[in-house]
Amino acid sequence: MRPLYTIQELANTLRLQPGTVRNKLSRGEDLPRSVRVGRRRLFPEDAVEAWLQAQEARHEAAPSPDNQAAAGGPKPIGRPRRPSTVPVPARGSRHRKTRSTKHRSHSPAQIALFGKELE
Repeated sequence: MRPLYTIQELANTLRLQPGTVRNKLSRGEDLPRSVRVGRRRLFPEDAVEAWLQAQEARHEAAPSPDNQAAAGGPKPIGRPRRPSTVPVPARGSRHRKTRSTKHRSHSPAQIALFGKELE
């Protein structure tokens, strides 16, 4: 009979919390092949070893940080920024923007009432 890992033993082997292993199982994330026995989820030792070797091979095939920087750098994290060509208003300005009197024109009724453009 081949040895089987419980969720607790698999978590200890992978240095994860048992809850993390359960979450990964429920989300269908990549974990070793498992077998349900009653209410328990058991992982065959050979499946765990094969999965770990596949993880190591995947890690070795991934570009190293040095190669990744040369190939355009890592994927940016967070919300995309505005392009630098667009002027960004200063934050925290409490002054209210008022209209300039130079650019304001008066209505025809005001001109008729007062007879000339107001200054």
